[in-house]
Amino acid sequence: MSLADELAAMPTGPTVTGGNLPPSWTPSVTYSPGGGADVVTIGVGTPGEDWRADVESLGVVIPDGYRVRLVEVRHDPAAWIRHAQGDDATTESVTRRRYVVEPSLVSSRDTTDDLIASIGKPRAKSATTSGEWAYIHALADLQIGKTAYGEGSDATIARVIDALDRSVARLKIERKRRPVGTVVLAMLGDLCEGASSIGGAVLLGSDLGVTEQVRVVRRLLLEHVKAFAPLVDRLVIPTAPGNHDQPHRFGGIAPRAHDSWAVDVACQVADALALADGYDHVEVVCPDVDDLTVTIEAAGTIIGLAHGHQIKRGDGHGWWAKQGHSRARIGSADLLLTGHFHHFRAETNAARTWIQAPTVDPGSPHFDQKYGGRSVPGTMTLMTSGGAWSSLEIL
Repeated sequence: MSLADELAAMPTGPTVTGGNLPPSWTPSVTYSPGGGADVVTIGVGTPGEDWRADVESLGVVIPDGYRVRLVEVRHDPAAWIRHAQGDDATTESVTRRRYVVEPSLVSSRDTTDDLIASIGKPRAKSATTSGEWAYIHALADLQIGKTAYGEGSDATIARVIDALDRSVARLKIERKRRPVGTVVLAMLGDLCEGASSIGGAVLLGSDLGVTEQVRVVRRLLLEHVKAFAPLVDRLVIPTAPGNHDQPHRFGGIAPRAHDSWAVDVACQVADALALADGYDHVEVVCPDVDDLTVTIEAAGTIIGLAHGHQIKRGDGHGWWAKQGHSRARIGSADLLLTGHFHHFRAETNAARTWIQAPTVDPGSPHFDQKYGGRSVPGTMTLMTSGGAWSSLEIL
């Protein structure tokens, strides 16, 4: 890999392959195109701390820059090992373990001082929790830099920070009710206003330049990381590119899907976390090359993210079904999260639910005057476990 490729690389994190997850728990190694692997092993008792050795025992070579993470353990009631005979006999249960071999967070060789200063030290630990529940906090369509109805970026930032404070308070309450081991900080795109919409004329109504917008979004994301990271054992940040995140459009042609300010912000934050102490449990997940979607697993739920500009208004399930038919990764999700349309919507079809997140931006006068009404601003939060969701609340 060249130096340019190394510095331009995006953190992928653990993703979900298309179709159903493999039902077999036979020892196996499945390699992904990105260089990672899904590894199933069998062992006696509870796995120890040396996950790497467990994986290497199957002959898997773990290259530099990759790490091993234990993602699932199952006890096999039909399997056991008996030691000795008679009164001295002891029996140990057999467990089947699933690991992922994944790239470590990318660290740049040339990182600016303000990135390091922005992340700083993690906030004081607050008795982190482990467990089979995940808490989702969605950031959608902030469009930092946008002005409307006499408001601008200051008002949007104030709503974002207020929602963060309320969300952290809610998470602490939820941890007392059930074991919450994961927070999903879902970045659903259009976090900055950008400069590509309406032929670049969108900048005429912006109160911040593009680099200023990106800087604000980055620092807001870092504040979210510092707030949530001390509370759980796993914080995952999947990032879906939006249309306002596009850095340019030439002749009406959009750039490649992953060429996105949202993706760049996620990579910058990943660089900062790699240089700071105390954030090894934070995963930044970016889309594949030329992909507008991201799919992850959290607390036994497969979660797909798309901004929504590729979806016809109100047709989330129709678009999603086509992704499943083509065996796209997101087609296997239990839960689809989108944004783009700036108002809340939720629809369940069989065991799958599509949820469209609202926004906290100042509003869209042109849309309101065409269709009538203003959407109620808010930040979406909910709980999920084992493929199901509950306790949705707009903060």
